[in-house]
Amino acid sequence: MADDDEYFVIPVPLHRKRIYLYLIRHGQSQANVSPLLKKATDPYTDPTLTRLGMEQAITDSRAIAKCFHKILRKIRVYTSVLLRAQETALLAFPQSDVNIHVANHLKEEPNILQKKFERCEGENFPLPSIQAQQFKMRRANINPSRLVYETNLLQPDGFHYRPEVICTTGSVKKFLHEHADDWRDGEIIVLVIHGHLIRHFLGVSGSTKIPNGGIYQAFDDPVRRTLSIPLHTGEQVQHLLLYHPPQTDRE
Repeated sequence: MADDDEYFVIPVPLHRKRIYLYLIRHGQSQANVSPLLKKATDPYTDPTLTRLGMEQAITDSRAIAKCFHKILRKIRVYTSVLLRAQETALLAFPQSDVNIHVANHLKEEPNILQKKFERCEGENFPLPSIQAQQFKMRRANINPSRLVYETNLLQPDGFHYRPEVICTTGSVKKFLHEHADDWRDGEIIVLVIHGHLIRHFLGVSGSTKIPNGGIYQAFDDPVRRTLSIPLHTGEQVQHLLLYHPPQTDRE
């Protein structure tokens, strides 16, 4: 088995750069209130923000201004190809000096549970094989954060990784490889994305509620200089929830 920290570190070296990474879930859209539109993924017909979703994005703008008002650093914003994310970014970052980039890899995966592993973008990002018996034997000595993360990765049978983990890992990895070299030391990176991607960055289970308009801060690894997926580890909170409005349970 590999070292404990390997499982929640994405191997994308940031070359000694200090990056400040913030994650924002898009505001409420018609896809969140209508089951028929929930899995719409066409960038041209994607359901737009509801009035509430617009209000959430504007509230995000105020929260962001409060967080960043003393930070004189460049802000770089990325969104998925879907309109609900792009609209949120435009409302949350109305400043003319903030460039908003659309990233193809930061996308919603339709019917991801029905996809075969070989069809997912993460097929070339192998995850270590864990057998249920091995997992049970290691529970007594395993790092608490590693235990939480492994439990979230595995299917109920304890033998296989969840399909959405394989796919999402590949999407995140491709995004980081494509863009990380462009980031400068001390730069603020904001991703306006979808709930399943935020869960992956934070290393929390699929049942964890990520509210529309929620803002999180993730951290890079100061020792290995790679971007890590922070976790809740006991009383120590390794990712910071900046803004958490009570909203819909739907994705």
